[in-house]
Amino acid sequence: MKWKWLSSMVVVCLAALAATCAWDRDTLADEALAKKDVLRIIVGEFERNPPLYYQMRIDRVAKEVQAKPKDLGLYDDLGVANDRLGNQDEAIVWMAKKAKAMEVGKPTDNDRYRYHANLGTFYAHRWFARGADRGKLADLMLGIDHLKEALTINPDAHFGREEYQLAILEWVLSGPKNETGVTSAGIDISPLGDYLQTRGLLKKPKAIEGLSGLIRLGNAWESVDTFAALSDALKAQRFGNVGKAAKLRCLELFTAGKSSLSSWKPETNDAMEGGPLGENRSLTISEFRRLRAESDAWHNKRTSFMISRLKQGLHPDTHAEFWNGYDQERFEVRDLPFYKKWEAGTWFIAVFGTCSLSTVLLAIYLLRRKTS
Repeated sequence: MKWKWLSSMVVVCLAALAATCAWDRDTLADEALAKKDVLRIIVGEFERNPPLYYQMRIDRVAKEVQAKPKDLGLYDDLGVANDRLGNQDEAIVWMAKKAKAMEVGKPTDNDRYRYHANLGTFYAHRWFARGADRGKLADLMLGIDHLKEALTINPDAHFGREEYQLAILEWVLSGPKNETGVTSAGIDISPLGDYLQTRGLLKKPKAIEGLSGLIRLGNAWESVDTFAALSDALKAQRFGNVGKAAKLRCLELFTAGKSSLSSWKPETNDAMEGGPLGENRSLTISEFRRLRAESDAWHNKRTSFMISRLKQGLHPDTHAEFWNGYDQERFEVRDLPFYKKWEAGTWFIAVFGTCSLSTVLLAIYLLRRKTS
């Protein structure tokens, strides 16, 4: 009986030590294996096209739609291209033209979904572009209504991007306060993160994809709130170091003069705090800076290549050879030697756990000798 009891204790000790290691090895390099695409978005290594790219598309597609007025995708192309250039009025006009084309055609659910998703986005962007005047909420409310309709038609489009876009707009409409909250894991979160948590959206599996999608496919690359909320979602789902990278991007924006829609100010030390078992602070910060620098260089080289080709009259939409001669490697997150993955706190726990386990095994050995 004593042997069985002691064996159970050994199993418990091993399980506890294994769970501890899962947190201790929570390094940026390890996490990036699972969240590499998200990390690329956080540091800015994703496709962002220059204005000339969209202007050339507008010039070409405006002629195409005259010849093919029933091709509903052309209206979407024109609307999005104008929105990318900051011409929300023109983007909304193209959606009105698409609505008329749908009246005489046979639109699919996807056509209707894209109409409402795009129009909702354009109205919301126009409200922000005009100064986010809380005394004039018509555009913001129209944006919310159309996004709700889009989600009714297709709830899972864009990996949940619209669901989180809608939640952010409703947060803005509610008049966000500066107070922060705490996740169930005891992590301090931003006002937007707190709002998402109260709605049960922060820890949903698609929260990370939805928020990062707003950065990659929307206009959130310079949004303090979106990066703060993405950091909250990553930390709540136990991707602490990638979450720390998102917070560092949030602080980078804040330092550059960007601000939260709630007037919330992130604490400078937030992204530099170690994890509960002593994560390596300087490692993540230095790696983030390296990746940001490499991503900026990647983006600048890609943009320069594109502009040179665009000025030659070439465009990716129409010229298959556009990218010929373009060869640029993407960054890699550097893995670490084993000894650098464990800081002092981790080593203490590892040594303490090993000694405790050794003591238990020794006691079992002596007990067996005594009873044999």
